[in-house]
Amino acid sequence: MTSVVARNLNSSLVAGLTAALLGRTKLDCNILYITTCGAQAGPVSGIYAEGGKIIALDLNKLDN
Repeated sequence: MTSVVARNLNSSLVAGLTAALLGRTKLDCNILYITTCGAQAGPVSGIYAEGGKIIALDLNKLDN
C-alpha cells in the first residue's frame, strides 16, 4: 500500500526525498524519518534548492 503523507509542489520541506524509514522503538514507531538531497537536481518551482537534511515527521499529527 502506498500513501502520500507530505507533499506540496511549492514547498521545500521534503524537497528531493532520498529515503524514508519508520521508527523502530515504542517511542518512535509513529515517526517517519526522511532524508533529502535538498532538490539539487530538480529545484522547487524550478529555482529553489537547499542543502540536504533529515526530517522527523510525526504521523500522529497529520491532518486526515
